[in-house]
Amino acid sequence: MKVRFLVFLYLICPSILVAEVVSDEARIRISTFGFKTQGKRNTLEKNQTQTERFGGIALPFWIQFRAGTEREDWKANLELDAVSTGEDKLRILPGKEAYLALYSKGLYWGFGRKSDPNSLPGWFHWNDGVEGFFVETKRSERYRIRFDALDFYRGFPLAENRWLIWQGKDSYLPASARKELGTVSQSSESLSQTKLRYRTGIGLWGKENSGVFYNLQIRYLSLGNWGRFGEETSEARAFSSLGDKDYLSHMKAGLGYFLESFYVLGEGLASRGLDKTATHPQRAQKSLPISGEALRIETGVFGIGWCVSLYGFLPNGDRRSKNGEILELGFVGMGTSPLPNPLLNQVWGWVPGAWITGAGLEKDSTWIPSKRPSGIFGTQGSFKFGNLRLEVRSSYIQFLSDRGASSGAWSISPKGFSNSFIREGGFTIGWAKREGNIPDLQLDLGGIESDRNTGIKQWYLLFKFGWEFSCVPK
Repeated sequence: MKVRFLVFLYLICPSILVAEVVSDEARIRISTFGFKTQGKRNTLEKNQTQTERFGGIALPFWIQFRAGTEREDWKANLELDAVSTGEDKLRILPGKEAYLALYSKGLYWGFGRKSDPNSLPGWFHWNDGVEGFFVETKRSERYRIRFDALDFYRGFPLAENRWLIWQGKDSYLPASARKELGTVSQSSESLSQTKLRYRTGIGLWGKENSGVFYNLQIRYLSLGNWGRFGEETSEARAFSSLGDKDYLSHMKAGLGYFLESFYVLGEGLASRGLDKTATHPQRAQKSLPISGEALRIETGVFGIGWCVSLYGFLPNGDRRSKNGEILELGFVGMGTSPLPNPLLNQVWGWVPGAWITGAGLEKDSTWIPSKRPSGIFGTQGSFKFGNLRLEVRSSYIQFLSDRGASSGAWSISPKGFSNSFIREGGFTIGWAKREGNIPDLQLDLGGIESDRNTGIKQWYLLFKFGWEFSCVPK
């Protein structure tokens, strides 16, 4: 780990030196974490309830480097995160912004990682963006357009969604769940391995003076043989570099209204694609179509230093035959997990449907909370009292039915849901020595609870202590 730490310093030190000349901002933040979780799972075996208890502790440290500048003919942002792992190593990832862009002919021509703008307020935890070559219009108060010419997609991993995975998952999951998820005796290194696939797309984000805001985005992803279903083909078994030419297109359109103390928004998502797979008597072609839709809604009220909102998300499920065989995949998502609960999105690997992750097109068919189509309804609030920060969040997640026949149509009918659900929530209190800064001291308390048949209860406690200093003398 000492070697990786020296490499990290070697990478950022030239940036710090350059920042003294051309950068508007250059900061380093060092944080230490204290994480503890405990839980239990009740299972029914031979008409008797068996209780399995589990838990674990992690004490990682996190170094964040942030630098940025903007001039008439170029702009740059450099965000790097280095996190210690449970195997005494150091993992380094770029932050949400890490790019260099040159201004020419009225456009920015850039290379690196750039996050999608958040023109729709709320639910900001669902991150995605480009990692590669992009072309973007100059910043305007009304709109922004970005063309992702060559995006090396790998799930858009961020340290905030990976740090707990890097500590190892064995002690944070019950043995029965590790067996179902296939993570028994896997190292944090193998759990966090990613592959690159080519993606391209175009996006428009805008805001009008009347308070209307909107977005429109279209993306195309070349999957190759990147899906679990794709491994059934002869091309995948032969490890063909071209794969079997699976693909996925992703479309998103959002519209909202922003008043002085109130906002409401709706966003529709659609995924279309094809996954070549083995022959099935109920499918005319040797392929598995992908045809999914999802709806995201949110509304909230806010004032100076506070905001309270309600949010919801609902995808469609898979089209299935009478015996439960998948004939057509439903909604397939991309980017990070939409909820910040570390137990859900890092330990259990939950996302609300099939998902394109760094490992490929992933989908689980288990009773535990993982990559399964699910509807979400929740509320969250954030409050500032001087240097004090308070946040509270509660969500109800109900899984769509994945047994028996299904048309795969998007529906709010109760018949489309199973009896399986998860309740999750969290409370955060933090203190920042300067107004508007990230808290220097922070305490998070949260957990998850499933239905009685799944039998999972788990809580976590996370303590963060950090300090920040500037690399550029004022």
